[in-house]
Amino acid sequence: MTGRIVPLLLALPLSLRWGACTGTSVPHDPPANVADAALLGDVERRSFQYFWDLADPRTLLVPDRAPTPSFSSIAAVGFGLTAYGIGAERGYVTREQAAGRTLATLRSLLAMKQGPEPRGVSGYKGFFYHFLDMRTAERFQTVELSTVDTSLLMAGVLFAQSYFDRGDPTGPPSAPRPSSSTSAWTGPGSRRGRRRSAWAGRPRKVSIPMIGKGTTRR
Repeated sequence: MTGRIVPLLLALPLSLRWGACTGTSVPHDPPANVADAALLGDVERRSFQYFWDLADPRTLLVPDRAPTPSFSSIAAVGFGLTAYGIGAERGYVTREQAAGRTLATLRSLLAMKQGPEPRGVSGYKGFFYHFLDMRTAERFQTVELSTVDTSLLMAGVLFAQSYFDRGDPTGPPSAPRPSSSTSAWTGPGSRRGRRRSAWAGRPRKVSIPMIGKGTTRR
């Protein structure tokens, strides 16, 4: 299994090629009063715009913070993938726009270089570095490979896979073909027995704190 790189990214639903998504908005309980509704609506819209407006136009990476200059957090990219579908549901963008941004983000992730080199790569054996340069998508300084943040990214990928689940011809004309591969990541410290995994690691230097059964081990 070693050497396989994020096969889940290849397991995209075929309907993403058409930019489809679920048909009806998900109902949610209204706030208790008008003031609460206005506040929550503003926070929700601003939260969406953070991901939509600040993603790098070439790499589609999302910054770790704003407004000061920042590297990207790979977890923030996963949150962005979720935000795009929510934005479509709320009417902030069209479904076609959300599908296009999602597809472009996934293609960018697939194109990022992986390898054991300490520089010039985005990850290793399917895991991404915690922080990446916004413009080059390469490892930021000497940060660690992060199982936690890669998992948060994959949560966004899974959301996109389940949300864009219909075949309406409303999106981009082509997309990565889906794969029957199941999700499987192999990398430094990714498997430490049946119920624990490394918190993070580096090529040729496995470890950093270990976590298992809800406790942290060093």
